[in-house]
Formats: sequence, C-alpha cells, structure tokens
Amino acid sequence: MKFYTNIKLFLFLILSVFSVSCFKSEKYEIYDVTSTPVCGNGVIETGEACDDGSSNSDAVADACRTTCVLPSCGDAVIDTGEACDDANGIDTDDCTNSCQLATCGDGITWSGGTGTETCDDANGINTDDCTNSCQIAACGDGILWSGGTGTETCDDANGIDTDDCTNSCQIAACGDGIIWSGGTGTEVCDDANGIDTDDCTNSCQIAICGDGITWSGGTGTETCDDANGIDTDDCTNSCQIATCGDGIIWSGGTGTETCDDANGIDTDDCTNSCQIAACGDGIIWSGGTGTEVCDDANGIDTDDCTNSCQIATCGDGITWSGGTGTETCDDANGINTDDCTNSCQIAACGDGILWSGGTGTETCDDANGIDTDDCTNSCQIAACGDGIIWSGGTGTEVCDDANGIDTDDCTNSCQIATCGDGITWSGGTG
Repeated sequence: MKFYTNIKLFLFLILSVFSVSCFKSEKYEIYDVTSTPVCGNGVIETGEACDDGSSNSDAVADACRTTCVLPSCGDAVIDTGEACDDANGIDTDDCTNSCQLATCGDGITWSGGTGTETCDDANGINTDDCTNSCQIAACGDGILWSGGTGTETCDDANGIDTDDCTNSCQIAACGDGIIWSGGTGTEVCDDANGIDTDDCTNSCQIAICGDGITWSGGTGTETCDDANGIDTDDCTNSCQIATCGDGIIWSGGTGTETCDDANGIDTDDCTNSCQIAACGDGIIWSGGTGTEVCDDANGIDTDDCTNSCQIATCGDGITWSGGTGTETCDDANGINTDDCTNSCQIAACGDGILWSGGTGTETCDDANGIDTDDCTNSCQIAACGDGIIWSGGTGTEVCDDANGIDTDDCTNSCQIATCGDGITWSGGTG
C-alpha cells in the first residue's frame, strides 16, 4: 500500500513539470496524460490509485483491485489488518464496517448475523444501563444495575420474589408488599399499607392478641393489648378492656373486683358490680349461698330491715322501733311473762299477760280495765283489804277501806258494819 502511494506522488510531481513525457521506469510507463486511462495496463493514470496490470485482483489480499483502486475495508477481500470483510456496509452484523469481527465491547451493537447484543457502550462498567455482556440492563439478569438509570439494590436472578432479593431487584423489606418468608426473612404477611392495627402489623406479622398492638382494624376486635400475659389487669388476655361482667376478676391495674361470674344475676354470691355479695351492699343476696330477705344498706338495725339483712320481726332480738316497727323491746327468749312480752312490748299491767317473771309481780291480768272484778287494775288478784271494792266477778265486797280495822264502818271482811254481825261496831259511825 505504501509503495503504490509513493509512486503516485512521484508521477504527480513529474507530470507537473513536463506537459508530455516519454520515459519508462522500472515498473511503470507514463504516456501522454491526455490519452484515455486504461485500468489494467500497468500504468497509473489519471483517476487511478494503482495499476498492477495483470496482477490486479478483486480476490487476492492486498492486491490492486481490477478497478485500479487500492485495497480497502469493504471491498470483500480480507486484506492485511482486516479480520473480515463482508462488503455489506452493515456495521451491526458479524463483521463490522471497520472489517473487524464483531465483539461485545467494541462499541457497536452486534444485533445482526449471529449477534444477540442489545447494547454496547464499550466502557467496561457492568452495573450501568448496558452490561459487560452487551445486554440492556434488566432486573433478573444477575447483575446489580446500580449505575446509569438503574436503581437496583440486589439481583439474584432466581425468580423467587419472597427471598432476600425481590423480583423487582430490591432488598426485601417489611412494607414492600411482598411476604419475605425465604432467605433470612420471617414475614408472614406484608400489606404495605403502614397501618399497624389491621390484620397485618407494620412488623409484617399476622396480628394476634398479645403482640402489644391493639388489633382494631381489619377483622380485629381488640380494644387493648398490653402483651403482659396478666389476665386480671386493665387489659385482659383476650385483649379486651377489663369490665365487670367479662368473667375475669379485674383485681389488678385500676380494677377493684372481688368476683366476676358474668351471669347477670345481681342477687347471687357475686353481684353485678363484681363484688362478693354482703349484707349491707343494698342488694338482696337471696341466690347462691345468700339468705338475705332485705338489704337497705343504711346501717340502721332497728328499722324494717335489720343489719343482718332480715326483715325485722318480733323475737329477732332487735327492738324494731323504726320504719313500721312498734316494738318497745325484743329479748328473743320466747318467754311471754317476763319484762318483755312475746309481742315485743315492755310488760305492763293491763296487757293481758301475767307479768310474773323478770321484775314483774302480777298475779293476774285480765286487761279489761275493770278494777272491781276478780283481777284489779293493778293486776293483783282481788282481795278484801286491797282498798278496792271487789264487787264484780266472784267478789261480794260492799266496802274495802283497807285499814285493817275491823270495828269501823267497814269490817275486815269488807262488809258494812251492822249490828248483829258479831263485830263490835265501835269505830267510824258505829
């Protein structure tokens, strides 16, 4: 190639000095340039780059071509320095337009022929938009596409979306909407909604009672969740705010329950306020082991309901003087003749009861208010000398001056003194 170029320069110089010449070199003859050039005559004429005469060839490497042009890339002959020459002007097939075999990294996208390249940036950077294998970077190609327009944080190319690297080539994280259960993942759900109180928590675990999060959204019905395993404090182990009637004794936290039978019966051993039934709580404890018949919770023992929560009655040992009570005493001994009668009244002469016990000295009590019959109004059996004329009942007295003087107007047999009665009537009017 260099030889032909030098000859051409030499001939140009000679022709510029002589308008006509007729000399003969070792290899080339120069004729009158005004004649018509003939390629193949072995003379480099106007418009020719070379002319080897019969050695001109369109098939031999490095030969002057039959059109008297120098060999070049694109003439379909593989010359020195060329690796191929398909002369088709297509740069993207197996042979480039620079007559080199297409290869990944040559800066030409080898997509024709046997080529399968989709890009070729020839920069040796594997993580940009075009990989070193001359493919457009894509999630799932096993190359971390972090340069160029890439935003990948991982690429394991395994097609498994639930391991440490998702199918969108992002490092798995709770909240990405993918259940990260493979690899190092322990997620059991991932709804990616940022709501911690629905069926899937923000830690990507299925909501359960006892996880410390109040599961009130989704299908959740929790009203609390203290995750402490204590059933008797303000939040039960079923994750409900403790209330009276839930069947759990709310004794911890702010709770003051002493029982909780959750049966809605206020009169049994556990009241509807979740307190052990007791006399004086205002609730008639008649169910369960209760024997109350009243409970006015007023602390007054003498009214219609005693402090033992029984209806006041005569004989219960409590003087029922309040409410509708009219008792004046109650010794609860069943003895009617002592100082307190069985009708719970202080014994009195005229009550019709022989008050002979206790401090009583009655010998009779007919409660009729008649002083002159067999039982006086002082509740003593009528007797001559008691100062009361015992004329009723079995009495036959006509007088009774109770002075023990037999000789006055009224004898000691309670008869009016008369002559002939055997008693010397010397006193009184006698």
